[in-house]
Amino acid sequence: MKTSFRREIEEQGEALRRMVAFYRNEGRPLLRRWKMMLKNTSGNLLFAGMGTSHYSPLVIKPLLASKGILASIFEAGELLHYELRVVHKNDLMVLISQSGETVETCLVAEKLKDFSHIVAIVNDETSRLASYADLVLPLKAGEEISITNKTYTNTLGLLNIVGTIAVSKDLGNEMGALIDASFHMDTFLQSRAEEISLAEEHLRDAITLHFLSRGPALVGAFQGALTFMEGAHMTTMAMPCSSFRHGPFELVGEGHHAIVYIPSSPPRKLVKRMVSEMAQKGSRIVVFSANPEKIKSPRVLEIAFPTVDDRHLPIAAATAQELLLDRIASRRGLICGLFRHATKITRVE
Repeated sequence: MKTSFRREIEEQGEALRRMVAFYRNEGRPLLRRWKMMLKNTSGNLLFAGMGTSHYSPLVIKPLLASKGILASIFEAGELLHYELRVVHKNDLMVLISQSGETVETCLVAEKLKDFSHIVAIVNDETSRLASYADLVLPLKAGEEISITNKTYTNTLGLLNIVGTIAVSKDLGNEMGALIDASFHMDTFLQSRAEEISLAEEHLRDAITLHFLSRGPALVGAFQGALTFMEGAHMTTMAMPCSSFRHGPFELVGEGHHAIVYIPSSPPRKLVKRMVSEMAQKGSRIVVFSANPEKIKSPRVLEIAFPTVDDRHLPIAAATAQELLLDRIASRRGLICGLFRHATKITRVE
């Protein structure tokens, strides 16, 4: 019997295509409003959310930086209680909550609604967060009751769209890249299912997991660490590969396991070298790679996306990571997405 998590994973590629179709057509006026709001902003561009919604803007932070746009990303709970005074009247605040009901994010919006301009990225356009916003950008992911999946990749897709507009890149090319990424997701339900079985076997003895990357794909590492804690009850940690070098590298060796995203951008050489060193010292690693040059080691199992760029790698690899999570959770006697102590929507601080 399929779990809710598995059923929703199977809908993931289509959900992304549905969102792209919306913004190609009836959603275009919303994108024009986003462009105008950004153009008229004399202050800073700020992002805030919780969990997946907190990490998601990492996917476009380097893109924005490439054009001199500084994007600040806040955990909404910390922003609410410690940092609200850094928000200025002329800032543009993008608040992300898939449900639109996340308690901390809604409280931030409530405090700022008459002060700064607010853009809400939500899956529920009738939600509390949406009611506070000057502009609502819907995710169009459909119903989701399990661990974040469709709303995760649709959030990344929508952020890539708004980021592309912010730096005046070709929106048509971006939409096409998102469609391509959606079909990569579908392949793991069809022709590439065996790769997930091999990855599960590769990590069969893992008790803890490090999730590592650099650049836009860091969002995939943070999402993996979060959802493997939530769904497989594993101890995990996500960090940039550069930070892993500074101390935690002492953990590598027999008994150490990691999932690493290797980008296609120039830092891939540094990431590949580190993965090779980890394998030589005894670590076992599953790699999601946008780099066509494979690492030759029996301790490295590579799942390749050779035609995908850095911003779209975490989207293309999302289904593979989620199916791996589902299998590892089952191996540990768990039903992935069955909540014991929490609920899908966090309404209590």
